[in-house]
Amino acid sequence: MKSLTNMTGKWVALVIMAGALMSGAALAQEQETTVTQLTDNMQLQWHEWHNYRDINEGRHATATKYRTNVFKQLGDTIAANAAKLPEGYKLQMLVTDLDLAGDTSAKTQAGMRGVRVYDRAYSPAISFKFAVLDSTNSVVLEGAEALNNRNYLHSGGAYNFNQDKLAYDKSLIEQWFRRSLLPQVDGLSNQ
Repeated sequence: MKSLTNMTGKWVALVIMAGALMSGAALAQEQETTVTQLTDNMQLQWHEWHNYRDINEGRHATATKYRTNVFKQLGDTIAANAAKLPEGYKLQMLVTDLDLAGDTSAKTQAGMRGVRVYDRAYSPAISFKFAVLDSTNSVVLEGAEALNNRNYLHSGGAYNFNQDKLAYDKSLIEQWFRRSLLPQVDGLSNQ
């Protein structure tokens, strides 16, 4: 009987240690301050994301799962647009702040919290530093941007919103590529 008790005690200790190790790994993952995404045309870093103004998940997802999904979807949008750069060119981007369209801290008319409310006051915004490198890895264009669209509810993202809850945020990024970055780079590459 005594050996069974000792054996049970050892198993309990082993289970507790395994749980501590697993939660330590999860904690370490939560404490990462930069998430990096790479493609052939892009190096994207979500820098110190825990300081971003708004990347709250609302009530339908865990914080880690939601944040991972946001970074993947917005990263895919940036990558798709970076692929439009001239052959051999690459985009390096360091995102320093993100404020998703809408707000989860606002109360709905029914008094519910945790539901993302879309209003002009809660416009999408993203701040970042960027550099465009040519085929010799020389910087041909660099800068910093603080994008915001207070008129987002009446812009192109509204058409896709029912299928994509990040449509307004993606539209903001796509407009920057289309109106600013790509024309500047095309002008440089044609010289």
